[in-house]
Amino acid sequence: MAGVLLSHFSPTVRDRVSAGSIGIQLFFVLSGFLITGLLLEARERIDGGRTRIGAEWRAFLTRRTLRIFPLYYGVLFLAVIFNVEHVRANAVWLFSYAYNFRVWAAGGWPDRLLAHFWSLAVEEQFYLVWPWLVLCAPRRLLPWIMAALLPAALAFRIANNHGCFGSPVGQIVLLPACWDLLAAGGLMAWARHSGWTSSARGGIVLKVVFAVGLAGFLRTISLRPEELQSSWFGRFDYTFDALFFAILVHACANNTIVWLRWILAWPVLIYLGRISYGIYIFHNFMHYLGPGLSRRLFGIRYFPYEWEHVMWLSACTVAAAAVSYHLYERPWQGLKRRWSPAAISKTSPFKLEGAPEEGIR
Repeated sequence: MAGVLLSHFSPTVRDRVSAGSIGIQLFFVLSGFLITGLLLEARERIDGGRTRIGAEWRAFLTRRTLRIFPLYYGVLFLAVIFNVEHVRANAVWLFSYAYNFRVWAAGGWPDRLLAHFWSLAVEEQFYLVWPWLVLCAPRRLLPWIMAALLPAALAFRIANNHGCFGSPVGQIVLLPACWDLLAAGGLMAWARHSGWTSSARGGIVLKVVFAVGLAGFLRTISLRPEELQSSWFGRFDYTFDALFFAILVHACANNTIVWLRWILAWPVLIYLGRISYGIYIFHNFMHYLGPGLSRRLFGIRYFPYEWEHVMWLSACTVAAAAVSYHLYERPWQGLKRRWSPAAISKTSPFKLEGAPEEGIR
């Protein structure tokens, strides 16, 4: 999240390193890891006879809807009402979670305030497709399908860059271009769920993958954004970063890096993680709201130093996200309890005779 804020608030950072792109890549890998983990647990309940695919699919989408729709559409409705720049002109794309196609069709980002909505569209499209793979694919084929998505995404980006699918920006904003990031997280969730990472062979593979991914990630951050886009390596950086971040997420989930575990346990970071969705939704709108608010409070629209302006916009973003979380988002999230695994298992009409109920979360 910090990388995204710095990239969008600081021209200096944006010109020197692809901090925003790296932050979104990490977000996709983490999302693939967490969502796949939840779906694998649902798969266990289905295979154990405690519920059905349809019930788990509805529960998953309902919980995701209660988590992301209220704030997403609430912000869009307010932006339309107050006629925020470019929102009404792009309302159809935004309200249908298809803004990544708008960016692709335009050949680039047509406006600054809405630039980050492409990734939210990709994430929602992922939610619609991924459950069917994890819940329905044959168990023995599931990891191989996930692994195949890594070179498939790479091939898509290369083909798109050569004009096979229209605008070259498609190699960034379309769902197939992000499959390696999402699938790398999902593959790591499968490896952890199946216990494969605990085996001797799994440990060796993880070390090799981490070394390759780390080398690629270091190369990514060594290049300026324009150099990365124009070089051959720019076609491969997503895949290298996907491998690196997947191992990093796995290490965090297993608490294997002591100093990282200590940092992630900081209450401030835990809280920022809790409101991170609001931070991401609101942050670009601070280009629209921040200067006006600073003029009212301090008599100036822009601070004399860039770092001061970055800090001001970041503080406004965090404050807006905190207020939104406590006053608006939490009541919606409370409704997710009705669609918890325990509730789904108890209400499912499909239940085997004598199926164990203990341990159902």
